[in-house]
Amino acid sequence: MNNLIRADNVVPNEPGYQTSSAALNFNAAPATITCLVGPSLSPPKDYLKMMAAIRLPSRGRLEILGTPVDKMDRKTWKHLRTHTGYVAGSTPLLSVQSGLINVMLPALYHRIASPAKVEQRAGEILSQLGCSADVNVLPSFMTVLERCLVSLARALILEPRLLFIEYPFQDLGTEDRKFLASVLADLKQNNHLCIIMAVNNLPFVQDYADQIVYVSENKANCYAGWQEFIESSDSEVRSYLEDEDSAQIPHRHDG
Repeated sequence: MNNLIRADNVVPNEPGYQTSSAALNFNAAPATITCLVGPSLSPPKDYLKMMAAIRLPSRGRLEILGTPVDKMDRKTWKHLRTHTGYVAGSTPLLSVQSGLINVMLPALYHRIASPAKVEQRAGEILSQLGCSADVNVLPSFMTVLERCLVSLARALILEPRLLFIEYPFQDLGTEDRKFLASVLADLKQNNHLCIIMAVNNLPFVQDYADQIVYVSENKANCYAGWQEFIESSDSEVRSYLEDEDSAQIPHRHDG
């Protein structure tokens, strides 16, 4: 399989990271799910933004779609942005536009088709995601899950090869988490997507992660699946897994 992302000794360009011990070596292939986890929310999100080239690393070499990010010209950057989707918790849906318009906006901005065809494509994506919301209303009239699905559809409208997601299970109940987990698994399988996500829902990690990246301000370890992760001899990882909040999570689907 061709790797869509390759990272060699990369470190987020953020304060506080130990540049030697926090360096990440990482590859991600199509039709895989990689979960970034850690003892706090910030490091996984920092590494996620770095791997999406939203913020460039402070050191190391990062390649996306076969091109080093430090060698990209303007045309290559534009190509990259139409082949990657990013769902950020800090970038909410536009409150003054309907859910449907929110989904359509990236395609309208890049002028990939006529508005009528973009609207048709948006409807197809929402249907694929199992979104039953009235997307002609404003986001404030939708449930948390419906807004999550609309945000996901907006990231998929350009048909990316890479999809980055920040903490998609936040504020969702148990049943909605199960539904969203199945949606993401279907996207991996049916769309051949490479999905990389910061996540604190360890049941999802246990059931669906092909690769797990444990990150903190002084550590970056990559594991080939759940079994390798829970068998890690790293003291920091073991402490994370044994944490009082995490201790109940490894059982399947208990939220």
